[in-house]
Amino acid sequence: TYIIKQTLSIMGLKADAITPQQKQSIGDGLATALQIDRNTVFILAITDVQAGKGGDRRLSGGGIEIDYEIRTLDGGLASNLEPVRKFHKCEIFIA
Repeated sequence: TYIIKQTLSIMGLKADAITPQQKQSIGDGLATALQIDRNTVFILAITDVQAGKGGDRRLSGGGIEIDYEIRTLDGGLASNLEPVRKFHKCEIFIA
């Protein structure tokens, strides 16, 4: 099993304002954007990020980080997701 862990940052939102339906929609959106099966995407956590965390100018006004993982048996899919690293914090594990 390949496990790809990623973090997506979105500014201007608060974690406690995200409803379960919105969390589901985020997972749906990630699967659609990455062109993968929705059943392989798991939202692990949604947390608040303080303004200016780590010098990240994109989050200068504060926002959220969405930690998620993709689980697949398809090594080709895991390799194809590698370019996503440019846009998200990403780790790939083989379990």
